[in-house]
Formats: sequence, structure tokens, C-alpha cells
Amino acid sequence: MSSVKVQVILVLLILLRSWCLFMARPRTISLHTPLFICPVPISLLLLRSFDDASTSSITDSARQERSYSNLTCCAHFQKTVIVVSGESAREAFFANRALDITEGFKVLSGAIPMVKGVTSELQTRRIALIHKRLVSLQRNAHLEQLIAPILKDCHRVMDTWGSSGTLDPFEKIYELVFQITVRSLASQEIADDSALVARLKSLYDILDSETTPTTVLLPWLPFPSMLRKLLATKEVYSIVSRTVDIRLKSGNSRNDSLQMLIDAQDERLVIVGVSDLD
Repeated sequence: MSSVKVQVILVLLILLRSWCLFMARPRTISLHTPLFICPVPISLLLLRSFDDASTSSITDSARQERSYSNLTCCAHFQKTVIVVSGESAREAFFANRALDITEGFKVLSGAIPMVKGVTSELQTRRIALIHKRLVSLQRNAHLEQLIAPILKDCHRVMDTWGSSGTLDPFEKIYELVFQITVRSLASQEIADDSALVARLKSLYDILDSETTPTTVLLPWLPFPSMLRKLLATKEVYSIVSRTVDIRLKSGNSRNDSLQMLIDAQDERLVIVGVSDLD
């Protein structure tokens, strides 16, 4: 490699380092600072792996005003991240309605790619409606109706394990839990199709496995993993959307979560958002 190329690379690295230090500069948190809360300390370790200088302590005045304890503050580029630990901090995290849990999870989990017409249009109103529908689906009346089909799913899945030999409990139990989740949040058409459930599971595995420290810290770079997540997100949307079309065209009414959303005349993005199994 020529000396000119080496010099250019060194200059670029220095500029990148300077920019990162500038973005991670200590800052004072006020009551008006938008916060992105992460309930697990591992996320702080993730950020520290990028730059130890990114961490700073929350000011005493802000801590007193917010009545938080065991909090650590760090800067994630243009976002302020508060990592909580301890009983009082967890209570503040779950009880404070001014904090945006969805945004915090989206930032530190890498978030699913923003696909136009699929995820990019999930504004605050739609997200709030999705959360409202999820609460409705967890009510006793709805869950009681699912007991019989869930037990049937359990028997069917466990019968495939056989009565002898060895199995990986982490993999098999996860498959069973995923089947139950599909039954609870999606449609009967999807839950009854073992091959389709397996395909959905593989797509969500892609979304989980392709989230790395690099993709979280630099989500705008076109890594191959981001492309795979983009394609997986698009296919999940297509599967759920196709099921909705089939239900609407058939005119059949079924006792499942999808029918509840259709009867409420929710738009397609809300239906897909509620059926998101991740």
C-alpha cells in the first residue's frame, strides 16, 4: 500500500474518532431532554465497546428532579441513553409515562429496517393503537377462548419430538413458545400451517441474529446484515398481509386475533404491527 493511501486512511480514522468524541461529549440532562431508556445494563456495555468516553454521570439536580437512582447516562450519537438498574430505577422506568420505551428499544436493539409503506409509517398514533390492541388481546375473555387450540398445538408440536432419543430443549421449547405466540397474536390460517410458522420463525431468527453492536451503532451503513433484515421484514409483512387479504375475500369470520382487528376496521399497518411476533 502506498504512503499516500496510508495517510488518507489515517486522516479518515482521525476524523472519525474526533467526530465520535464530539457526539459522545458529556452533556447535562434536563427535564426537557428526550430520553431513550434501556432497562438492561448490557446495553451500556455495548455502547462502551464503541467508545469508553461516551459514558457520563447524570447530574445531581436532574437525578433529584426525576427521583431516579442507580442510573447511568451515556450519549448514543444524537440520542441520550439512560441505563437503569435497581428496584427504584426499574419502578421509575415502568411508571413514568413521559419516557418513550418504544424509542429506547428501537435504538438499542438495532430496530427493524424502515421499509416504505411497511415500517416507516408507524407514527406515534399507530403505535399507541397497536399497544391498545395488544392489551385487549391479553384480556381473560380472549385468552380463555385460546386455551383449547393452544393445548392442541402443544400436543401436536410435542408429538413431533418422539418418545425416545435426545433433543435440544432450548430449541424445541422455543419452537413451542413461538407456535403459541402465533396462535395468540396472529390468525388461525397461519397458526394451523406448520410450514408457514416455521418460515416465520426463521425470519424472526434473522432479525434477531443480524442485530450486532456494529449495526446498532452504525445503522445507516449498508451492511449485508441490514439487507437481510430488510428482506426478512418485507417478507413478514407480506405473509401477514396476504393472510388478511384471504380472510377479507372469503368473508369467513373466525374467532382469532386477526378477526378482532378486522372487525375493529383497523388499517393494514396496525394489523401487521399487532401480529408482529418479535
